[in-house]
Amino acid sequence: MRHLIILCIFALASTSLSAQTLSWKKLSKLADQLYKEGDYAAAAENYQSAWKQKTKNKDLIFKAAESYAKVKEYRKAADAYAYIKDDNKEFNLVGLKYARALKQDGQYKIAKQAFTNFISAYKGTDRENIVTIVQSEMKGCDLATELMDTQETVASPIEIEHLNDNVNTPVSEYCPMPFSDDILYFASNMTGETKIYRSQRIGGVWSKAQLPKNFPAINATHYCNGAFSPDSKRFYFTQCEDDPSWAGINARCQLFVTRYDGTQWGAPEKLKDYVNEIGTTSTQPFVTHVENKEVIYFSSNRKGGHGGMDIWYMARDLRTDNIDFTLPKNVGSKINTAGDEVTPFYDINSMVLYFGSNGRVGLGGFDIYQSNGSQSRWETVENLGLPINSSADDYYYTNTGTNADGYFVSNRLFGLEKIATKHEDIFAFTTSGKRKSLLSNSVFDKANLKKISDVEVTLYEVQSLGKVRLLQSKISPEGDYKFALLPNKNYRVEATKDGYAPLSYEFNTDDAEIHTAAYGKALYLEAGTVSSVNTPSNNEIESPNIITNGKEVITSTTSAIKETASSISNPTPSKPVEVPSKYDPNAVVENTSSTVESTINQTTGTVTQPS
Repeated sequence: MRHLIILCIFALASTSLSAQTLSWKKLSKLADQLYKEGDYAAAAENYQSAWKQKTKNKDLIFKAAESYAKVKEYRKAADAYAYIKDDNKEFNLVGLKYARALKQDGQYKIAKQAFTNFISAYKGTDRENIVTIVQSEMKGCDLATELMDTQETVASPIEIEHLNDNVNTPVSEYCPMPFSDDILYFASNMTGETKIYRSQRIGGVWSKAQLPKNFPAINATHYCNGAFSPDSKRFYFTQCEDDPSWAGINARCQLFVTRYDGTQWGAPEKLKDYVNEIGTTSTQPFVTHVENKEVIYFSSNRKGGHGGMDIWYMARDLRTDNIDFTLPKNVGSKINTAGDEVTPFYDINSMVLYFGSNGRVGLGGFDIYQSNGSQSRWETVENLGLPINSSADDYYYTNTGTNADGYFVSNRLFGLEKIATKHEDIFAFTTSGKRKSLLSNSVFDKANLKKISDVEVTLYEVQSLGKVRLLQSKISPEGDYKFALLPNKNYRVEATKDGYAPLSYEFNTDDAEIHTAAYGKALYLEAGTVSSVNTPSNNEIESPNIITNGKEVITSTTSAIKETASSISNPTPSKPVEVPSKYDPNAVVENTSSTVESTINQTTGTVTQPS
């Protein structure tokens, strides 16, 4: 199992000694100690140095190969496995490991031949299962070759960017949490302790990552994999502590939550024992709200799964303030496999689950996949293909409100910017040529033509048969509104404010010839007594998503919101914030002007609460 993605990632010290100064026995003993301490990179070098002095000891080169594989040095692992690739009786499945290392190094044709050679000679009692695994790996080689051939003749519409060294370092960065188009939170172990950092893109350049100044007090040595609830009242995250008793790995990960009371963050609370089961790991939460329930998707190797890490979900009643969730349920065999499924991200607008898996036909180790559905009902799983996926490990997909752009994590090689596979970095993707639409304008007082502060603007999708789906609702302190749109959709926009008559208009985005389009018009509200609200009736609303606290943050619906028409058009935000919607309190003080101009993203928490 590739533990870097299920644990907070620990720094690997490069402490190897010269083969000329120690005997092979001492080198081997040193390597054993380094391996036990989790310093696999140094262990690999010392095992290999010992083997060079004692080449008849195949166990040494096997241990070197295993250690290289753990730190994802695919080529070095393949070179080491090559000496023992046919010794499957002595080293279980070593021929399979050799072929996989070649595949992850991008040597697809050689890897396919190695898979063929391995399975032709393999006579183990588990041959039937191993044949299935090998066939899937070989299909992955064929898929990769086919996609690479296509890519040579047809330019990909997806552009990949490796974030600069103010974000990515020689150790691992992962778990990107976009706060806006130009503000990114992410996890890194750049100091040897895994924490969450913040960077801002100014003039196209990402700033030096810093710890968020208003982050909640979390005393754990390693915390990461965070996710805000859509209403921004809770922040769920993973704590991992050193645990020598943990079988085969160095830490146990558990889910925690910290709650915001309107003025400050509370002390972190560990979720119940039925979530954080003894002897298992639970990590990588993603939070959404659906029909008065807070639903969390997460990854765990708890009992009852399909093998390795699986994706699970649980829910709690939004009308309570406790941390009592339903018993975690497996999302099912359409998503989970005998391998590992990790890093769930659920796009509630398109109802698509994105996740990483190494148990399917893929281009490398972990690939990113998608499936339409929710909770335990899912449609066909699809591989995202090149260039999102690669021969290396790819996961932690997240988009920024539309499917056109977002982030993912990979340990792939990337030109001269990333020349090693032994650490993960954060990459951004943008879909060029794909139509991108934006709705934006302002709301004014009809009498004095001034912008109305703290006005609520709601976006609906107008569906067939009179159905209306509430997509997003924002309370804007400054009177401006902005929404990302999808093509070929019918929308309704409505502005409401106490003391004013509501006003709305409808439009569509069906102009397929336009690649980049802007929509929206100014709304002029008339002051006066409001007796009714021009909003869809309760039975018209289908799966609404509410955005509260005046911030561009996608949340989802609750049944309570649908109790009255007025509550739909004027939901009361809990603890309204006395700051502009474009202000990020975690911003660097020296850069106030750029900070104030940042647009708050639709996929994270409110601006008053660090994300």
